[in-house]
Amino acid sequence: MYGGKSGTTDTDSWMVGFSPQYLSAVWIGYDEGGKVLEDFNDHRYAKNIWADTMEAVHEPLPEASFIPPPGLKGVYIDPDTGALSGPNCPKERLVYMEKSAIPDEVCGGDDSKDVEEEFKNDPWFKDVVDWFF
Repeated sequence: MYGGKSGTTDTDSWMVGFSPQYLSAVWIGYDEGGKVLEDFNDHRYAKNIWADTMEAVHEPLPEASFIPPPGLKGVYIDPDTGALSGPNCPKERLVYMEKSAIPDEVCGGDDSKDVEEEFKNDPWFKDVVDWFF
């Protein structure tokens, strides 16, 4: 699971991103301006380098999830409507929000997906809880 932000100008391309294990940044450009290549129309250079690097460093690692701060709950939301994602919802995006802000409306059916329950059922989560308690 990754998060990140990219950016471009006429002469630069950059990507900054993170995972639960790593943070990395790639910038392609010159400190005093100037084009990197004559035909710098493809601004995906930094993104591609970043993605290839992150995939390589994560390959030997076990899958990990972000741990949300106390008071937030992970829910799947339909990005088009803002409703909770149900079983027949065509799109979904995981978001963390305060329980009081979770919408009541469900897209595509009655049952919304509860990330907190999925998270608690992950084998690594049980190991961490056992280790602490």
